Amino acid sequence: MEKEKLVLLIATTSEDKIRGIKEAFSHYYPEIEIEIYSGKTESRVPDQPFGNDTYQGAYNRINNIREKYKEKLNKLGIDIDYYIACEAGIDDTNKVIIDEKVVDLYASEQVVCIYDEKKDTYSFGKSSSWIIPEKDIEEIKRTNLDQYLRKRGCTGLQDVGDGKYVSRATAVMESTKSAIASNRFIERCKMIDKHMEEYGDTDIIR
Repeated sequence: MEKEKLVLLIATTSEDKIRGIKEAFSHYYPEIEIEIYSGKTESRVPDQPFGNDTYQGAYNRINNIREKYKEKLNKLGIDIDYYIACEAGIDDTNKVIIDEKVVDLYASEQVVCIYDEKKDTYSFGKSSSWIIPEKDIEEIKRTNLDQYLRKRGCTGLQDVGDGKYVSRATAVMESTKSAIASNRFIERCKMIDKHMEEYGDTDIIR
């Protein structure tokens, strides 16, 4: 009996990112073979995204890679189940009042977007994040986060926090798991809403 299979097309050629995405799908689908195709595509947002551009960049990569490869793969008899894209950016939407002064918080994060080909739905997820000093944000805007980290003696995410933070692969795995969980939650909500329409809101389903 042929083993059930999921086919992914990932909008990156980074081995770290691909490994993180595969680990996340293997976590949720341990009995299913994961087959992966990958390629480069453009985000069409600034090289160093801030705020909504991070999510928009991941979404754009999804649509660009579908446009670029879907027809070619279909001609080869390859049907994609999920398209996945990553975008690393800085969340600049948070504020906190400290000593009666409004302080802006800037959090570095990894965002993943997943497109479910069969259901025609998008879901997003993000990794855990860490706060960048506000005084350094203008420098990052002039260059990018990777250059900034190297200048601070960090060769990658794994060096942040004295080497006790997560690797890029782990950050991508976290955000992919979050996107899969978000998709499952949306599907569960749809199921419950449909159940309530048919049977009323006094019935509880699990």
